[in-house]
Amino acid sequence: EHKYITQLGKGPAIRVMDRGLIVKGWLLESMITRAEELGIPYQLQLSPVSSTDAAPISLSGEGVAVGVISVPARYIHSPQALAKVSDIENALKLVKSLMEDPPKK
Repeated sequence: EHKYITQLGKGPAIRVMDRGLIVKGWLLESMITRAEELGIPYQLQLSPVSSTDAAPISLSGEGVAVGVISVPARYIHSPQALAKVSDIENALKLVKSLMEDPPKK
């Protein structure tokens, strides 16, 4: 039995932590609040065995606050990845909103 970290169709994943990153509390709360304000379903992702490029970016200079929003998918390293269109659309909507009005500490 496979144990998936996120589920298809339940909204974009907001990463809490992974092997190389713990998202700063204020930024995590800002991303969650924004998703809720926009009515976007979301999943919190804890991924202790994987990592993203956010980890080394967070260590740049004196440190940079980074957050990760991802689209739940299956078979991502194969020629036939699988994702729900609604998750993709909601991830784009959330990222667009955060880019247009970035969270403040």
